[in-house]
Amino acid sequence: MINLDFEKELYSTCENYLHDMNDKFNSICAFALCVDSDFTVISPAFDLIDNYQNNINNDPDDSIYYRWSPAEWSYEQYNSNSFDKFSKLLNLFSSKYNNEEHYKSDIVKIISSVFFKIRVNKLISDKVILSFTITDSSEYDYEMLAIKSGNSDEDYHQFKTWISLL
Repeated sequence: MINLDFEKELYSTCENYLHDMNDKFNSICAFALCVDSDFTVISPAFDLIDNYQNNINNDPDDSIYYRWSPAEWSYEQYNSNSFDKFSKLLNLFSSKYNNEEHYKSDIVKIISSVFFKIRVNKLISDKVILSFTITDSSEYDYEMLAIKSGNSDEDYHQFKTWISLL
């Protein structure tokens, strides 16, 4: 039901956003797309190497948590105005679905495809992780699908192992 234009526009917006953030900060170690539990709001987040290092230096036992949790990262919703249009579209799309599972599944497929294209087109370094987070939710299967498509097998398995312990 959600059209290909949505995916292309999301990819293009992520591409421009990552380009701008890499130019401005040049030390990004993680990028995420975050949605609310209804999948009607989407926003970016990213972490910088210094912030990640400070977090794990202060709390080494939770290094994996800091790696995969945008709430602990340097920037959430930073310069995110370009993502506002997606929240409006998501609200519209969600109202056209009779089945919430199908709607969420379609959104995750789009985000997974965008993550895959970000990685294949080398918009970020291989060392930068791509994360997908659903706020106030424990729908980890959705998160795992998106994270698997944009990260190495090793990074995906690290996330999968960590999330299974929660």
